[in-house]
Amino acid sequence: MRHHRLIVLLTLTLAGAVSASALAGPSIFAGVSLPTGDLADGFKTGLHAGAAFTQPVTPMGSIGVRGAFNRFAAEDILVADDGHLNMIELLGIGKLTLPAGPYFVAGLGLTNWKVTLDDWSGDSETDFTVAAGVGYTLVKLQLEAMYHNISTEGESSAYITASAGLAF
Repeated sequence: MRHHRLIVLLTLTLAGAVSASALAGPSIFAGVSLPTGDLADGFKTGLHAGAAFTQPVTPMGSIGVRGAFNRFAAEDILVADDGHLNMIELLGIGKLTLPAGPYFVAGLGLTNWKVTLDDWSGDSETDFTVAAGVGYTLVKLQLEAMYHNISTEGESSAYITASAGLAF
């Protein structure tokens, strides 16, 4: 019985060490972006890709930066041929990692966005962004879901991302 407890304790310790090592350094990610609220009225599910860099500040916590590019196709009712929304997001992030690999992430920053519909192109705008989510790290593989809320004037410009990535 004592051996079983020792094996469980060692497994949890090693899992914590693996997840803690994933806190530091660069990572890349990509996935789907799901518009919600007012944003979902004009745009379809999109794609995103990005990179992050984090640095540990405590055994379970880290801070860093995250940048991502999102592209959403316009709904067919808005355009004749082609239309899309491009977003470039830059966030300062904080992560709290639990011993067996799950983590919580939150970020504050800016998103630059621009809408293009057929031959018309809107002005580029930059707005304040808040994001929060959860993830899981298994060795170097990261799975993450985040909610992003962009402070646009008079509207709810929000979306959810589901990502897979690699930590280096």
